[in-house]
Amino acid sequence: MKNFKIIGVITITSFLLIAFVGCKEKVDILDKKGDIPSIAVTSQGQTIADGVINFPVMKETPITIDYTVTTSSKIKQFVQSLDGVQQQVAAAVGLKEYTGQLVVNAPYADKIIYVQLEATDLDLQTTKEVLSIVVTASGEFVINGDVQVVGSVNQGEELIISGSGFGSGPNVIIYDDFEGGAHNDPIPLTSPLIGAWSEKSTNYVARYYDYAYSGNTSYSMQDELATAGLYGGKRTALNVRFDDTQEVFLSYQVTVPPGKNFPGAPSRDQWGSASHWKLTWLMDGNNGFQDEKADLCIPTNGQAKALQIGGNTDNIGWLASLDDLFDMDGFNRMTAWLRADPVNFQTQGYTWAQWLSAKTVTPWTREHHKAVFNGGPASEKWNQLNVPGWFGNSLVNPGGVYDDVYLATGPDAPARVEVGDAPVYTNCTALSIMPSTSWTDSQIKVIVKAKGQETISQQYLFIFDGNNALIEEGIAIP
Repeated sequence: MKNFKIIGVITITSFLLIAFVGCKEKVDILDKKGDIPSIAVTSQGQTIADGVINFPVMKETPITIDYTVTTSSKIKQFVQSLDGVQQQVAAAVGLKEYTGQLVVNAPYADKIIYVQLEATDLDLQTTKEVLSIVVTASGEFVINGDVQVVGSVNQGEELIISGSGFGSGPNVIIYDDFEGGAHNDPIPLTSPLIGAWSEKSTNYVARYYDYAYSGNTSYSMQDELATAGLYGGKRTALNVRFDDTQEVFLSYQVTVPPGKNFPGAPSRDQWGSASHWKLTWLMDGNNGFQDEKADLCIPTNGQAKALQIGGNTDNIGWLASLDDLFDMDGFNRMTAWLRADPVNFQTQGYTWAQWLSAKTVTPWTREHHKAVFNGGPASEKWNQLNVPGWFGNSLVNPGGVYDDVYLATGPDAPARVEVGDAPVYTNCTALSIMPSTSWTDSQIKVIVKAKGQETISQQYLFIFDGNNALIEEGIAIP
């Protein structure tokens, strides 16, 4: 029994000793923990005060957050969150110090963007750093001391131009950038940003096309989903009607998309041998050209390899060869102003045509001083426009797409605001009309439009009056 008692005591003592040692080792481990991780955050050009960055913008702008994570042991996990969406940063794991960047796209809007950085070390100690980016839409600046521009420089937004001497504005009938649908979706009559189409073809469907000058989509004059064509073509059409007028200003972008041929051409690298494509058709009458009243195609491929302004009734004249003007590998901007003399409209008039493409490099122009109504006693007015006018004859895989169709009528029709890529208008290689939604002598409101997906930041504004005279040139946008 004594041995038993001794053994029992020893056993108990051993247990107590083991327990004591275990506790001591646990304390030592806790004592060995280092400092909790730290996160240092900066943003170049910005002040961070109490976790807040105030960030005024004139367009969608990226803001860069630079950070450095430091630990006494090593990083077990590092997570960055943007408005609640988490992203694990695998490159930080296993390092004692990690430096990185987070790029945040701040929209042109009043918005608060929340950023959280969270680091956990091997001792399971965690540190969080929370930032609030307070984005405010600004964009007010003064240029040349007498013109003020307020608003957004982003596509589709509004820009307000204030000054003096702008004169009277245009009567904008229609402006369609053909956005709002996916590739091959039908185009509704309500597609335009300004105005609406009056009617469209019913035998073939006018559809959006994913090859565009501005934005994402354009309008295809060929119904690619139709199962059968008429003489090789599946021609669609959009028509807009308006009050009788003797003055129009028309502009649009047009090209043959990749994989398609110029209408009437046997292959993509050739032109046709006869008349094949009336790009747009200006007409009078309830039934258009069938009424044999005033009509002009602006322009027409009226002869092999040539472009001219002419119709079944009236004729203005030759512009130039397709070889000199038409770019098959990019968009072509056709712009024209036609005005009958207000008094002697039967004998006098004026036509101004402009073409801009990679072939012309900078704007190419041609003028005709002659009556715009010269086909006899047909009529002396227009009341509708067809896009396209027509295409046909010997069609082999034809194609054509239109973008940014703009039409204004009546007195002051040429009054407009354009944006270009050079401070001198005649040096621009890209130009876009920004359609006006209101116009007074001292203030113009326009919808921002430019090539591609671009903003108009770092580009230049040009203001034309109702006589097509350039009254403000090269207004630089920051």
